[in-house]
Order: sequence, then C-alpha cells, then structure tokens
Amino acid sequence: MPERLKNVIRTIHVRFLAKPLPRKIAIYFHELEPTTWTAFEKCLAYFKSLGYRSASPYEFANDDSERRLLFLSFDDNFSNWHSALPLLSKFKYHATFYVNTLPFRDVCSGLEIEEFFGRVDYNGDDVPLSRPELREIADAGHTIGCHSHSHQPLTSVPRHLWRLEIASSKRQLEDIIGRPVTDFSYPYGMRRFFSPELRDYCVEAGFRTIATGIPGLQVAKQVDPLQIHRTRWRLDTSLHENLADLRVDGRIFEQLTGRSSVGCRLVHLLPSFTPFSCW
Repeated sequence: MPERLKNVIRTIHVRFLAKPLPRKIAIYFHELEPTTWTAFEKCLAYFKSLGYRSASPYEFANDDSERRLLFLSFDDNFSNWHSALPLLSKFKYHATFYVNTLPFRDVCSGLEIEEFFGRVDYNGDDVPLSRPELREIADAGHTIGCHSHSHQPLTSVPRHLWRLEIASSKRQLEDIIGRPVTDFSYPYGMRRFFSPELRDYCVEAGFRTIATGIPGLQVAKQVDPLQIHRTRWRLDTSLHENLADLRVDGRIFEQLTGRSSVGCRLVHLLPSFTPFSCW
C-alpha cells in the first residue's frame, strides 16, 4: 500500500474515529537501544502519572475490574532488554518478553544470528540475549513468553514445521528459566499470520494467552479470552503520536481489509518471500 494512502487512512481514523484512552492498554516494543532509553522512560513515566499499573498476560486478558492496566511487552530477542531492567524496576513495572530461541548468542553461530536479524528486519546493534541473561530477566520477576524458534511466518510453512517452531521454543524456554511458559506471541503479529488451527494447537500446547501485533484495536471488546491485541509503541516518534495510535478505533477497517488503520510503518523481509508491509 502506498505510503501516502497509509497516511491518509491513519489521519482519517485519528481525527474522526478516535476514542478516549482505554482503561486497558497493551503495547509492545522490539529493541531498546541506549539512544531510545529517554523515550522509553518518558513512556513509562506518562502511564505511571495516569495511574496505570502493569499486568501479566493472564491478569491483563482476564481483568474485568475498573483498574487502569498497562501490558508492557517485547518481541524477538535483544540483549539490550537486559540492560533496561533497572528502568523497569524504577517504575515498578512488570513486562513480558516474547522470545525467539534460535539466536541465543552463547549457543548460536554468527551466521544464524545474522540470518535471524535479517528476518526481523533489524539493522542496529545485532546482539541477542544469552541464556543466562534471559534467566536473570525471569528471576527479576518478568514474564517470559514464546515467540517461536526462528521467527518464521507460521501460516506460510507446513504444519509439521510450525508445530516444531512452537513446541521446541516453548520447551527450550522452560529449560532455561525453570518454570512453565504459558504465553505466546506469533511472529509478524497481523491476523493473516495466524489461523484457527494454530490457535487450537497453542491451547493444546498449554498457552493461556496469545498476543497479536494488530494496532487500532485497543478500544475493541475482547472476544477471544486468550487474545491480547497490542499496538507497537515507536520510540522514534513522539509521545503524542503514539498516544493517538492507542486511541484509534480501527475495528471496521481491520475487519474489512485485514490490515491496520494505524500502520506500523515498517517493512519486514521474509526469506523466500516478497517484501510486504505490516499493513
């Protein structure tokens, strides 16, 4: 979809289909480069000032109180998550880290790490976590979730491969942190990269929540008790613009087109597939 059209669609939704900031907000990040820590701290401080408390995935998905809840999460596998733990502790915020298990740097080859970051279209400081660092994140009280083994588009690979991608990753994470892993976030986030068959398998595998990356649905009523709709918080743009994305009611547009009315403004490159926008 052309960039100009994306901007027009987003502008229409922001101006005419915006709701008040929801009581429950689910956001996610990818990498946390040191240059973005100020923006990250500003994000946490803002929600803290409004009285939002953080929640685990299961608590967030099942809460029907009047409390303001913030679901903080991270996708993929970046060593700089570990460096940001003191900042989360400062605000007494709990986060969920959805981890790909392929690129742990203490067991993975340099070529495999390079190929992994190519799949997630990341060109920064390409350093993934080590297994001891992940264990420290878990021991600090944060939730560790599964994001598949190697970040493949699950609906585009054979059934036996996506089963392996999920099951092997879950098992490895449980071995590393020494506790059950019951939360899942699927790669690439949009609805077309997941299916009812995948959902059924995730339930069978023991997952209690499944997180999407579909923006524009923060105001939507939760239909599936397992599902958490998240909006990406972009650390390279303003607080005001990110908050506008959270207030967008993009339900009709997403249902009709299968795409986001917000637009995550990124292009992912899939191996053996043509480039596609996350729209």
